[in-house]
Amino acid sequence: IGTILKTNGYATSWFGKNHNTPSFQTSQAGPFDQWPIGMGFEYFYGFVSGETNQWQPDLYRNTTRVYPYLNNPTYNLTTDMADDAINYLNQLNQLDPKKPFFLYYAPGGTHAPHHPTPEWIKKISDLHLFDKGWNALRDQIFANQKRLGVVPQDAQLTPWPDKLIKPWDVLSADEKRLFIHQADVYG
Repeated sequence: IGTILKTNGYATSWFGKNHNTPSFQTSQAGPFDQWPIGMGFEYFYGFVSGETNQWQPDLYRNTTRVYPYLNNPTYNLTTDMADDAINYLNQLNQLDPKKPFFLYYAPGGTHAPHHPTPEWIKKISDLHLFDKGWNALRDQIFANQKRLGVVPQDAQLTPWPDKLIKPWDVLSADEKRLFIHQADVYG
């Protein structure tokens, strides 16, 4: 898509996860044909793997390794990428406000490892979405899907796979606290 749009006059950029580059080509020695800049994207700010640390990422600007987290104790990759994307679009708009653009944004924050900032964990935790456990949440989500017409009214949930995942009400208090915290972090 980058090559097609670039050929048709679009400014093309890629922010975040690029899981297209074979692992043996992820060094600064290249080749770069499977990096975003080799696939029609004029600007790349992200990581060339399936996942990265959100606090100290393996981060590249185009093909140059960058370390924006050094001496920055509040650094977070998702925030940094959003700021870089906004700055990039502002520059494009200042140079040529009529130029079409394609900005591909693939944050790694919802992929392991999960590293949200404490304030985001608190926002989700304060909602108490997961406090009743996965069985209750599953039932609630399914009821909401029926109410919204996402699934047919006569749809039925598949049986709970209790040989793989214990029902919530048989977990210990410590297990429940752990899983609630994990869900809050993921959310």
